[in-house]
Amino acid sequence: MVALLKQEIKKMELKRDVTGLVKTLNHGDRAVRLLAVEALGRIHDIRAVSPLIHALKDNNPAVRATAARVLGERKIDRAVEALIHALEDKNKVVRGWAAGALGAIGDPRALNPLILVLKDGDNDVRGWAAKALGELKDPHAVEPLMHTLTDDDEEVRQSAAEALETIGMPTIDALEQALQDEDEEARCMAIDALEALKAAEAFEPVEEQEPKPITHREEELKELDDVQWYTKGVDLHKRGRLEEAIECYNKALEKNRHLHHAWNRKVIALAILGSYKDAVACCDEALALNPQDDRLWNNKGLALKHLGRSEEAIECYDKAIELDPKDGSAWNNKGVALFELGQHKEALRCYDEALELNPWDEDAKFNRKLCSERIE
Repeated sequence: MVALLKQEIKKMELKRDVTGLVKTLNHGDRAVRLLAVEALGRIHDIRAVSPLIHALKDNNPAVRATAARVLGERKIDRAVEALIHALEDKNKVVRGWAAGALGAIGDPRALNPLILVLKDGDNDVRGWAAKALGELKDPHAVEPLMHTLTDDDEEVRQSAAEALETIGMPTIDALEQALQDEDEEARCMAIDALEALKAAEAFEPVEEQEPKPITHREEELKELDDVQWYTKGVDLHKRGRLEEAIECYNKALEKNRHLHHAWNRKVIALAILGSYKDAVACCDEALALNPQDDRLWNNKGLALKHLGRSEEAIECYDKAIELDPKDGSAWNNKGVALFELGQHKEALRCYDEALELNPWDEDAKFNRKLCSERIE
């Protein structure tokens, strides 16, 4: 019986009989429904989209999983909400294929649901989620993926490392900034993440030998471009040689005033050195060139807060959030500034926003707990 239906389904596929195939989705045999789903996926007819989405609710997990796979292969935007719901399916295979499909589609709505799936109880599902986050290439996935580099499962760690490699520069930025964090736990996490990335061969390891001190004569003999100066500055920055790093960033900016990474690195270095007024001035100079850089607004807010200018800091955080509402760091920083001004309820709302965007944000968790205790 199934063999005969298989032949019939093949004929319907060749004739592009979407109506007939949709009717077959109601057949009592799951093998028949499975064949119908696959056939509808190969037809590439808009009339097949809704039935395929509906198949995500089939009572058989193999049918649901196949529907998720097909929707991902076809990159059906309309299926995003249904696929997000499928991330909570009782069957791990369905959850895995749903994650993979969301990564293939690349819709930003999938970001936070996929981040939550990194906590799934199944190794394969966590691996699918990590790969999908890499395909989204959203910088907000960097920190959760960094945490996933310490997963108990080797393949999950590998998937997270590959995802971070795909995201690229924001990953490097996050790790380098974490290495300079005042919190020891944050620095240790960054070191562990770098080691995991090296082990996974996701990035070329940084050479361990200590670089020779920079001299003006040596640099005169070398015609470095903006990126090379910036890279040299980053290397010095990581080694704690901040004054020399700033000199390199300045050289990079002399050659390319619009190299925004150099501006941000210079601001961070100045702040670490305690030169907060210079950091604010640097932000102002950079923002005059690119007022749409949300990270610069965030960094300016941090420097202003250290100068005791919390009201002005909040204005900067608001601007950063306006440019990037998913910037959990800006939400958390705004909460800190509000807390210091005694506006505890407003601060609590900011911490909630930060944690909704990134449930792994330990700073936001601690700050929220402190703020809640103060309100009580």
